[in-house]
Amino acid sequence: MSEKSNPNQNRYTYKYIQFTATPSEKKQIKHFADKENFKTTSEFVRRIVFDYIRRQENPELFHSAYNNSINPLQMERIAKNIREIMKNQEIILQREDTLEEMKEMIMKLHKIAESNALSKERESIIQLLEDHNSLSLRQIQEETKLAEDIIFKIISDMNLFKITSTGRFALR
Repeated sequence: MSEKSNPNQNRYTYKYIQFTATPSEKKQIKHFADKENFKTTSEFVRRIVFDYIRRQENPELFHSAYNNSINPLQMERIAKNIREIMKNQEIILQREDTLEEMKEMIMKLHKIAESNALSKERESIIQLLEDHNSLSLRQIQEETKLAEDIIFKIISDMNLFKITSTGRFALR
């Protein structure tokens, strides 16, 4: 048989279920069906029946699109998780504060270590300037055999060294 000869072959076959409702119940069903934007009351009733079946089969997993209430056990779990998150957040903030303090301490230690690391070189430049009164950068470099950037770090301390009008370095 071709599809043209039997057009009802591809259509659904419906089984009808009838139930009795009072006129006030019928009005209430119609009101909720209209409120939820269902085209027909039978579609609304069908949806409610299948929602009920799903809830009975999987009560812990079911979240109805029409039911905005949350299981009290789930609310308790959510509240517990939020409390744990808040505790962890406080711990993280405390650790971040400690980390900032540690970074500041490390920066101070680096400055102290850098100044202490160059103390031998500083002493040699001070001794050299005490002997010669004033020297140019090239002369200091030739006498101490230090790199130019190290000499600049040492002589940049204006409390110990000064630059004369001729561009030479001397002790204060």
